[in-house]
Amino acid sequence: MFRKPVTMAANYIDLNAGILQTVQAEEYAGYDPFDFLNSTVFANIKLAQSALMRLAWLQFGKRSPVNLRSIIGVAKQRNPKGVALFILGMLEDFKRTGDSRFFM
Repeated sequence: MFRKPVTMAANYIDLNAGILQTVQAEEYAGYDPFDFLNSTVFANIKLAQSALMRLAWLQFGKRSPVNLRSIIGVAKQRNPKGVALFILGMLEDFKRTGDSRFFM
């Protein structure tokens, strides 16, 4: 009737390792919610100088259900804060497990 308590620590470590592998394959680069303003298409439009148009374009990018970034010329970039958070997480996983895949 009573179930044995499940230890989630092993599952979290495997999950973290999988995420780390995916992020390393992308070289820690990704999209940002505000990067629609970096679009090469948008930069070539005269209305790009208008504050209202910039706000509308930004909101369109943030709320769009479809990722249009590759179509409109927005490249993936590294975010220094994101990289720092990965480093801190990897250090914590290394302290917890001693597994060398989290220490590079």
